[in-house]
Amino acid sequence: MEHQQLGFSQKQQQKLKLSQTMRQSIMMLQLDTPDLIHYLKTQSLENPFMEVRTAFDHLTPHSIGMPQYFDYANRCENNLYDYLLEQITFMTWSINIKKVVRYLITQLEPTGYLTISNEVMMNEQHISETDAQKARKLLQQLDPPGVGASTLQECLLIQASESNSKYAALAEKIIKDSFSQLLEHHTDELQELLKLTKNEVDSSLRLIRSFYATPGELFGKSQVNYVIPELVMKVKHDKISLTLTRYGKPELLFAAESFKQFQKHQEKDIQEYLRLKKDNFLSVKAALEQRQATLVLISKQLIHHQADYLRGYSEFPRPLLLNEVAHELHINESTVSRAIHGVYMETPVGVIPLKALFARYSNGKGNKSVEELMLTIKDLVTKESKTSPLTDEDLAGQLCEHGFDVARRTVAKYRIKMGIPSTRQRRKQKNNNQ
Repeated sequence: MEHQQLGFSQKQQQKLKLSQTMRQSIMMLQLDTPDLIHYLKTQSLENPFMEVRTAFDHLTPHSIGMPQYFDYANRCENNLYDYLLEQITFMTWSINIKKVVRYLITQLEPTGYLTISNEVMMNEQHISETDAQKARKLLQQLDPPGVGASTLQECLLIQASESNSKYAALAEKIIKDSFSQLLEHHTDELQELLKLTKNEVDSSLRLIRSFYATPGELFGKSQVNYVIPELVMKVKHDKISLTLTRYGKPELLFAAESFKQFQKHQEKDIQEYLRLKKDNFLSVKAALEQRQATLVLISKQLIHHQADYLRGYSEFPRPLLLNEVAHELHINESTVSRAIHGVYMETPVGVIPLKALFARYSNGKGNKSVEELMLTIKDLVTKESKTSPLTDEDLAGQLCEHGFDVARRTVAKYRIKMGIPSTRQRRKQKNNNQ
């Protein structure tokens, strides 16, 4: 009877250890790199035999000479970094220019300012000065207004040039020609220097005060952290490789010597304490290894589907859903969703969040993504006749010629989502501009 009870107890303990490891694996899977490291550090504070080593302990982006691996982003649901990346998807730029603009986004300060020189950009990206200047200008066309500026003056000028106010031109002139007087609030000097009326100066200054001095701060005052790619995809001799970066791969070490010293004590409570701490270390280590294995497994499958996009051969990712990848790998959809949360990968086309490699289908029949559909709509509207803008019905017909089988109401849905005015509004805008 004693042996049966002992055997049952061992099985229960093994089951308990397994479930504990599984719970930790699931929890770790949904943490991005900074949160994962914070969790492991917290665990190590409670376990004197566990040591956590990371590449960040004594490093800064500049001290390691690899700034492209450290991307500023606010730790909030919609950070500046992701917001800008999403906009690039719908731009009709060349693949090479998109890559450079993605690089510039990773170099933005939390304020939204871009302080690197064209020379640095040219050396890092192996591009001409013309392309460097072009990429900088394209970045400055994105939202929020003023992003990508290198100085406060440039930031305000960008916003003035994009303003529809009747005082926009005067505001631009004040910022450009009388910036020092503007900063000193010398309204009388502005009026005299620029030969303006008091009302013109006051109205122009009111417009300038509505501009954002630091566009990046629109995304909240939360602490700014670095987003570090956990994975690197490389192509060499037409072969793709995928590795976990040392920057996103914390190392767990067990203090074996200290553990042996404590084992010399025969007290039962000390022995039980040692057993619990060793089990805790093994459980955390197993969960961490499981997280890394799952992340690599899912990432390889994503690369398999999106190889053309990641190598720069295609402008869009292929349509791909979470449940498709889950089915192919024989894992739960929730596991895929947790694993890609907050994870970034360095690729030949720039640093990309794994979630960006999933794209919805534009309809039940086709093999094109919603992102591609939206960009095609935007392109058709851009090229439409100024005197006769396309209706949603017209757009649906032309989209059919491009391989999209969509109804008029679907066109209207995505047109509105992109902020494109209706046919009547576009016609009115073009008449006003004539």
